[in-house]
Amino acid sequence: MLAGIWVQAQDINDVYNTRSVYTDEAGRYTFTGLFDVAHYVEVLAIDYPYQAYTLATSRAMAESVSINETHIDFVLSTGSNIHGRVTNNKNVMLNNVMIYAISDSTDVYASTSTNEAGQYTLTNLPFATDYVVYADSGDYPIQYFDTVDNRNDAQFVDLTYGTVKNVNIVLNKGPIIRGNVRINDSTTSAGQGIMVNIFSDSTQTGGTVSTDANGVFELGGLNANATDYIISIWEPDYLPAFYKSSVANTTVYVMADAEEIAPSDVYRNIVLKKGHTVCGHVSTIDSSVVESFSVEFWSSATNGYAFTQVTDNTAAEANYCVKNVLSGTYEAMIQADGYADQTGNVTVSGNRSDVDFVLDLPSRAIGGTVYNLGSGKQVQISACSDSLMIGKCKSVSVSGNGDIGYTINGLKPATDYVVELWSASYPDQVYDGQTQLSNATKVNVKSTNQSGIDFTMPEVVPEISGTVTFPDTGAVSGDSVAVQAFSDNGTSGSTTVTFNAAKVVTYRITGLSAVTDYKVLVWSSKYKTQYFDNVFTESDAALVNTADDQTDNAINFILTTGRQITGQVFQSNGTPVGAGVYVEAQSIGNVNAWSGTTTESDGTYLIGGLDARSDYIVSAKKTDIPKAYYNSAGSVQTKSLAEKVNLIDDDAESKDITIQTGFSIQGTVRDTLGKSIFGVWVSASSETKDVGSGVYSAIDGSFKIKGLPDANDYVVKAIPQSGQTYIKQTKTGITAGATGLNFILETGFTLAGSVMAETTGIPITRADVLLSSTDNDYFYKGGLDVDGQFEIGGLLAGSDYVLTIKPDASISYVKKTEKFSINANQLNKLIFLARSVQIQGSVQLADGSPVNNAWVSVFSLNRNTSANDWTDTNGAFAITNIPDATDYVLTVSHADYPEKQKNVSIGENIVITLVNGGRITGQARSESGPLPNVFVELWSESLPLFKNVMTDANGNFVFTGVPLTKNGFTVSDYEITVDGDTVGYPDKTKKGLKAGDSVIITLERTLENEIKGTVSDDDGTLMPAGENVTVYVYTETWDYVKAVAVASDGTAAFNITGLQAGEKYYLAFYYAADGTMEYDLYRTAQNIPFKFSKELW
Repeated sequence: MLAGIWVQAQDINDVYNTRSVYTDEAGRYTFTGLFDVAHYVEVLAIDYPYQAYTLATSRAMAESVSINETHIDFVLSTGSNIHGRVTNNKNVMLNNVMIYAISDSTDVYASTSTNEAGQYTLTNLPFATDYVVYADSGDYPIQYFDTVDNRNDAQFVDLTYGTVKNVNIVLNKGPIIRGNVRINDSTTSAGQGIMVNIFSDSTQTGGTVSTDANGVFELGGLNANATDYIISIWEPDYLPAFYKSSVANTTVYVMADAEEIAPSDVYRNIVLKKGHTVCGHVSTIDSSVVESFSVEFWSSATNGYAFTQVTDNTAAEANYCVKNVLSGTYEAMIQADGYADQTGNVTVSGNRSDVDFVLDLPSRAIGGTVYNLGSGKQVQISACSDSLMIGKCKSVSVSGNGDIGYTINGLKPATDYVVELWSASYPDQVYDGQTQLSNATKVNVKSTNQSGIDFTMPEVVPEISGTVTFPDTGAVSGDSVAVQAFSDNGTSGSTTVTFNAAKVVTYRITGLSAVTDYKVLVWSSKYKTQYFDNVFTESDAALVNTADDQTDNAINFILTTGRQITGQVFQSNGTPVGAGVYVEAQSIGNVNAWSGTTTESDGTYLIGGLDARSDYIVSAKKTDIPKAYYNSAGSVQTKSLAEKVNLIDDDAESKDITIQTGFSIQGTVRDTLGKSIFGVWVSASSETKDVGSGVYSAIDGSFKIKGLPDANDYVVKAIPQSGQTYIKQTKTGITAGATGLNFILETGFTLAGSVMAETTGIPITRADVLLSSTDNDYFYKGGLDVDGQFEIGGLLAGSDYVLTIKPDASISYVKKTEKFSINANQLNKLIFLARSVQIQGSVQLADGSPVNNAWVSVFSLNRNTSANDWTDTNGAFAITNIPDATDYVLTVSHADYPEKQKNVSIGENIVITLVNGGRITGQARSESGPLPNVFVELWSESLPLFKNVMTDANGNFVFTGVPLTKNGFTVSDYEITVDGDTVGYPDKTKKGLKAGDSVIITLERTLENEIKGTVSDDDGTLMPAGENVTVYVYTETWDYVKAVAVASDGTAAFNITGLQAGEKYYLAFYYAADGTMEYDLYRTAQNIPFKFSKELW
């Protein structure tokens, strides 16, 4: 029996005459005080489909009830079905097509497949109004209901009235490219499994398809207007092959010779053949064993390219073979870690086995002095180059007492070495005198060695120390927690403390920087993560200032255990996974409520230190396996299907998870000449599985993204990194397990320039370079070299590029932004920066105590500029890199205090005093209980002031920093509005509130907030099943509200909910088949038998 179900009695002749009751604990209900007229009795429950007596799914089908009748019973279904059929554009019924239904509002993801008649049924779906249904067949592009090819345009399937039929989908291959793949000649079929790549660079459309048993390939869903599709095959046992209609066998073997084509029904045939094999030995001048190396052949005359990589070699003379080399003269390059790159010319006219190479030691060096090194101290110094593919880094150890010289020998020539010093005894440094790698001055040893790359150790090295107190109960010998100190401006440090009988354990973190913004925390898999000073969120952490004269030796923590989740992780065969699988518990309602651990050798895990919440999602993940989520009915791979774990009353045990074998997506990244591209980020994401992962392409251009769940909607992107000149590329509709997914990246335009001081012309070297384009979905962030120069490659043509030069806070220059177009290379752009000023001061309370973590911003209308900063533990702020102006307005915001503004002048000693604010708290509810994750707005006309927050898992909300008074008078005109639209309710507002009030706002959904009805044509014939009419809802001033689909199950019913009672709305009825649209104005609480003015069906 169901308690708390809302039942309504509706006078059949008067839409304003309704009575509503809730069922009791036995599921019973009784209406009293009714007029002696017939009524419709209907259930309006938020978690169940609409139902009217007797078991009707719409009021049009309901049976009226007289007063004093009994046993007017309802049987509510927990789920409904979606039925339909899948055919192709020739009306052929399609078997074994996968059908998916997704609801964002309920996080439901369901699937099934069609039978021999093309029919399908998605069963037991929970009530929702926003199901997106789509079909996926390997032979056709993905199609969404109703006949659209992307999810944003899909028509929702609404289960308000229960089961929906005739959700039919027609698949159409659209424009295609097809052909045959043969071996060595035009008659021998290549058979099944040859991956054929078809891609248009101008439209970023195409894909990868496998040949069938007869060597035939076909790819549909292409762009009919594209004329630059290239067909390519990159099989490891054959030469790369490309379609070209004008040559023998319609195949060429160099990418530059490929033909660009348009989709058509013509068969495009490709013949695969093998090239020559070149073999030899690689040895070294010092007779050492080279464990791994690469050999690359490139011919500028023919654009021929071949590559191989040798790993795990144990011989002094290593064997190698480069396969599938075309005839021609090549420049060979051999690269190995620890040795100079070796080049030489190689002529190939047939197979060769005599092409040997001897590797020499690299000759470049970087040296300098470490000043003021303490006795017994040791530092590490490394030099790393991002531009190198092999042998990127080398390092040395330096120890002694005083000023000690160092040299890093054996470096490969490069222009971009970053030299870094790190030590347990000193804060990290990067040359020249910086703490962040992004601010490093790069060292150029392309043509000569460099000296004078010096570091100075500080006389006094800050440290942070204190105690960690374990709880009286629950602590076990061997329990350990990590203590970590981190800063946006300095070196991070950490240590570990272990419980071993002593309740209070001391710790000490050394080698820190002298900065004002350290945050210190303790964390483990058993105890609650805690920030100093005894708070549990990072935003509330008290900052530790290591730059002042005070000793930071009392940064203490008292541990609490919190709630725990325990369980075991199993493989798909039922055996425990063993050690090292990462298990995480994450609250849905609070991103800060989470913890994680790794499994023990028997697969068991314990996650402790959790808040008492009811909404934890528990997941398990390892590199090569898909993430799995806990569900008591069986582990799932989709987050939306995970079962929430409740820790409100107690710990949770036996939350076991079974992980499944994962899939991979693999392929290669090459340029338009066929060369491998190293270091491109390749990502794969699935919207239906809510997962994403990625890897960098290897030296041979290959990539393999592992641990993916089974899905057919992966979006795979190849994204070049800073310094690479290629344009990113995206492939959609990729299936897990795909191989041979090959990206061919075009070279884009280049923007290069110099940044200099406006008055002196001196190069500026410490600044971020930001470039963005909304139209091209592009964003770049980089820096300047030692000459103040930058170079950004891989740019598409565009007219909305925005270039920003943002100087470092340590130099006094103003940020500069320019808008411009790019349709060719721009290589000599000059940017001049003006000198800047700063605004500084402090924020305090009336008693003089500092306000930490206040947001301070300034704005000048005359200079159209703004900037901001956070206050530190002393309440101090400094806003730098701003232009001189006389009209700056400073605003201070803090969650616990009312906002304050002040007109300020440059050079003024600014002190802002905040007054204490109040709180307004409350809860948002519906007739069924609390409403989590809905927006609540606070407004005061007298201030004026506007804020918004979101309710927590229990529907609670709180507004802090609410002003108590204005001009000496209490502010009592606060209004709080709960936004009910996202949960199907009208908004509701409570007025006349003041700070300190607490309110409960209950949203109500009654017939007064709805407009219902049916749709027919001019002769009164209801809209037949399978037809499509949409009702668009507008206010009286023609502001758009929503769109609702008329039921296509033959009832022709519609129900528009969540409207404002007593208001009028325009309803526009749109018949998709012929574009007819008619509208009229209606008020709420009406049942409308709408008729079109002409015959439609």
